[in-house]
Amino acid sequence: EFVDDGWSGTTDQRPGFQAMVDYARRHKDELDAVLVWKQNRFSRDRVHAAVYKKHLRELGVDVMSITEPTVDSIDGEILEAVVEAADSRFSKSLAQDVMRGIREVAMRGFFPFSSPPYGYRKVLVEDGKAKRFQLAPDEVTGPVVVRIFDLYTQEELGAKAVAKTLNEDGVTMASGKPW
Repeated sequence: EFVDDGWSGTTDQRPGFQAMVDYARRHKDELDAVLVWKQNRFSRDRVHAAVYKKHLRELGVDVMSITEPTVDSIDGEILEAVVEAADSRFSKSLAQDVMRGIREVAMRGFFPFSSPPYGYRKVLVEDGKAKRFQLAPDEVTGPVVVRIFDLYTQEELGAKAVAKTLNEDGVTMASGKPW
């Protein structure tokens, strides 16, 4: 079983996916098929899907969907291509919808992401019936951001000199590591 939690199916650079392809290459004589729950679990990019399925089939390894069986024929190839195209379109459409939602929330003054930028904290506020986050200066790291700007603009220090100054003063990044 190969899993890529948190990775987009639109990329072929997923560690689990590449491990599966490598496993199939090394065990082609012992392997008949790669089973996927749905075709879009293999890839949500039509080109990647076609290239990797062709590569696996040349090794004698089929890619088979458990929930979307296809017929092994010319018509089956067309159906598979249509499913791949629909999956690709869905993924692109979903990405557009998500980005539009993020832009809308941000334009209304709310912070749509999980981790705030250095120097800020998230504050929960009412937005009608919903609750959303806005950014507010962080009491601890906010002054560090002001200091960084002062070092850069008033003392005309470059990025390396700013980092060196902060490190010498014992100021660390949010992770606790030096700048």
